Amino acid sequence: VSLDADVALTRSRYRDDTGAGRHIANAISTVVTAGASLGRGEGWFGGARLRYFGPQPLTEDNARHAPSSTSFNTRIGWRSERWEVSLDLLNALNRANNDIAYAYRSRLPGEPVDGVEDLHFHPAEPRTWRVAFKRSF
Repeated sequence: VSLDADVALTRSRYRDDTGAGRHIANAISTVVTAGASLGRGEGWFGGARLRYFGPQPLTEDNARHAPSSTSFNTRIGWRSERWEVSLDLLNALNRANNDIAYAYRSRLPGEPVDGVEDLHFHPAEPRTWRVAFKRSF
C-alpha cells in the first residue's frame, strides 16, 4: 500500500497595480493531489487519484474567475513478469470541469469588429474508460 499527497497554497499578486488590478490571471491559489496504490510486483494492483484545483482569477481585477475543479481517477489491473493489462476509469465522478479557462477578447464571424470579451475554455473529458496492454521484453 502506498499513499501520497501534495498541497500547494499561494497568494499570487503583481507588486504594483497598473490600473487593471493586482491579481495574476490563471494563478491557481490551491492545488491538492492525493492518491493510493495497492499491489506488488506481480499480480493484481489498483489505485485511485484525486486532483483539486481551487478557483482562479481570469482577469487582473478578479472580476472574472474560473471555479474550482475536482477530478477523480481509478485503475485496476494485473501484471506478470512480461505482461500487464489495466483498466482506468477517468473522471469517475463525471464532473463537468474545465481543464483550463481564459478571459480575452475574440471575434467570430458576425460579431462586432472590436470583438467580444468572453470566457474561453477547454472542457475536461467526460467519464471515460481506458484499457491498456503492455508487453515487456
